[in-house]
Amino acid sequence: MYINRFVRIIKYWLKLQPTDNILLQYVYTQAVKDCNNGYVNWVYNVKKMLIEYDFEDVFENVHAINTKSFPLVFKLRVIKMYKQEWWNSVNKSTVMDVYKFFKSSLDYELYLDILPKSLRVYFSRLRLSVHPLRIQTGRYANDNRPRNERYCIYCSSNDIEDEYHFVCICPCYSVLRSKYINKCYYVKPSVYKYLQLLKSTNKIELIKLSLYFKHALQMRADAIYILNAEPCVFISAVNN
Repeated sequence: MYINRFVRIIKYWLKLQPTDNILLQYVYTQAVKDCNNGYVNWVYNVKKMLIEYDFEDVFENVHAINTKSFPLVFKLRVIKMYKQEWWNSVNKSTVMDVYKFFKSSLDYELYLDILPKSLRVYFSRLRLSVHPLRIQTGRYANDNRPRNERYCIYCSSNDIEDEYHFVCICPCYSVLRSKYINKCYYVKPSVYKYLQLLKSTNKIELIKLSLYFKHALQMRADAIYILNAEPCVFISAVNN
């Protein structure tokens, strides 16, 4: 949306250049003078935008360009830089470690249309790592432990409690897993299989995965309550 807004601004700016409207000519000329004198106005923002996307020479020599084709050239440049910035931010993020393996291009995701709204939010949280698993909460100030020490405290596997462990491995959710997840993903599990599950476009598979994540999070929340209230009760329940 902001890219389209930028393009519309550039189109209007280009439209002002050959205008025969004396009033518009005067106002624009005065705005350019104010801009060159250091005042922040609309023309200043147009110039700043062009400089930001490496078109500084266009502002100074607007009559030397093809004003009909330039908006498209500008739009393609903005899209290219936006995608590069997006990828860099994902690649550098400590939260998006899994996300970058299945989201390699900036495209519309089909699951947004496949899943009902009530489940879409859970699947989005799983993909974007917006959840209370220790792989994320372990970086908070009140915990702040190394990544390789964010163990799952609900099983005895000594695995890191990340999304892969939560969906495919943790024995605490085995009954729930057998109900909602296809066996091929958790019998001899692998990260590759997990990523394939996240990239699925099968409606039934996505609905079941979302339901699993929803109910497993609730089980985890209940377990935290029991663990904090009566640790021995929780341990006994897990062992049984």
